[in-house]
Amino acid sequence: MFRPVPYPPLPQRQKRGASASTILVGCPRFCPQWQRTAYLALTKPKPFRREAIAHRDPAQMWPDDANALIDRMLKIIMDEMELSPPRVHRDSAGDFHLVMEFSIDQTDGAKAVAVALSKLFEDRWFSVGALHVLNGRFYRPKNPFNPTLFPASAVHLRRDWRLTVSRLLRKLQTHASEVTG
Repeated sequence: MFRPVPYPPLPQRQKRGASASTILVGCPRFCPQWQRTAYLALTKPKPFRREAIAHRDPAQMWPDDANALIDRMLKIIMDEMELSPPRVHRDSAGDFHLVMEFSIDQTDGAKAVAVALSKLFEDRWFSVGALHVLNGRFYRPKNPFNPTLFPASAVHLRRDWRLTVSRLLRKLQTHASEVTG
């Protein structure tokens, strides 16, 4: 009579590296969708992929009055949601126009700031962690082998954060109309 062979115990899994203590929100100088399409055109060359990037400027222009708008937006959103202000890095000579560092326990606040920035500066991509935001909508790559960005259906802001962002944008629009009018 055969006895089942016992399986040896599996070794314990190694712990992943230490998680990040901050989450970054930034505006890249080059459009992430263009970068990913260019990568795809180089790795899998097809005429339609080349045409998708050939006549399009990859640079995201940054307005001159952006710093004043960002300061006002941060003041309003930090007061309303009672968050500690992030560290803000601007006009650096790197890959980003703007980078904000939030502590990891303020992830929802970082997402709300990214959504507010993307609605304030329309048609500009922003990054929050591994996600990208365009016009208030979150995007992520579908898988590592397909670098195209798709809408992230499982990433949302809580209702109170969405209401705060909409109130913030109304305040900023009324302020902008008072300054220009």
